[in-house]
Amino acid sequence: TIVAALLLTALIAILKYKNIVNFWYAPYVFTYSLIVAAYVYARVSLAIFYREPSDHGYMPTVSVIVPAKNEEGHLRETVDHIMQSRYPAERLEVIVVDDGSTDRTPEILAELVLQYPSLRHFRMPQSLGKRQALGYGMEKSLNDVLVCIDSDSLVNPEGIYRIVQPLWDTAVGAVAGHIDVVVEKDNFFSKMEVVRYQISQRVNKASESVFNMVTCCSGPFSAYRRVTIMRLLPEWLNQTFWGSRATFGDDRSLTNYVLRTHRVVYHSGAHCATYVPRTWSQFFTQQLRWKKSWSREGMIASRFVYHKHPVAAILFYTGIFITIFWDSC
Repeated sequence: TIVAALLLTALIAILKYKNIVNFWYAPYVFTYSLIVAAYVYARVSLAIFYREPSDHGYMPTVSVIVPAKNEEGHLRETVDHIMQSRYPAERLEVIVVDDGSTDRTPEILAELVLQYPSLRHFRMPQSLGKRQALGYGMEKSLNDVLVCIDSDSLVNPEGIYRIVQPLWDTAVGAVAGHIDVVVEKDNFFSKMEVVRYQISQRVNKASESVFNMVTCCSGPFSAYRRVTIMRLLPEWLNQTFWGSRATFGDDRSLTNYVLRTHRVVYHSGAHCATYVPRTWSQFFTQQLRWKKSWSREGMIASRFVYHKHPVAAILFYTGIFITIFWDSC
């Protein structure tokens, strides 16, 4: 760990040497550049000190909730992976909520129910969006921990067991799992996204988890304490922002609600793989949705993050400053 930190320090010093030497030629630009360098250095350095949560042998009752809409291509695979989890069947329920699909998703779901009689399924009368479908599944759930899995994501056999371990501590309200990318030979984006996903988790989430302040439990795989969620559910389902109904960014939004009162951590050993966009149109739509979600929830989180650990708070506000300053240039 110390060697890695020293190597990182040396690398950044080499890269930023010219910024320091030529600082007064463009002080504003170089100041921004040095702030970015310090931010990246802090993130990576903290991530080095991240440690995977301990295995406490904790096995609460778990409700896995899968919201689905027009997922005929992946739903069967998603449910198969959940059902193959190495978690006591008597302590696990699986709920699939069909959000008004118009493809073969209802047919596939009917076949899955025959294959897995314990599978609980519901169909929304009309498409109301992922947030409402997820909330409906939460309301129908019966168990102590809610594990949310996207309908195009494949949980590792040990994933569910591992992701619930941090919830042994009652101060922890949510856990972010580790998301891998399903690399498809004919999908350029899947190969590109591998790097992005690794950085977002092994660096960003890991460094946040050091201070129990993970700011987004990603949709593909996350776990929540049910008693906490049920208290927040009405407000979350009816969230508005600047007078408009919030219909996207459900994962970051729900994390924000939990983070106000609880610790939120990342479990690098709780693995799940997810499919990513295949076309430029899908990719840009995804990135725009994520950016809008980050902007809205970043503004909301900035109202209470200063109550958290000072180092974590400074990094959070610095990240917002860096992004806004860059976008405004």
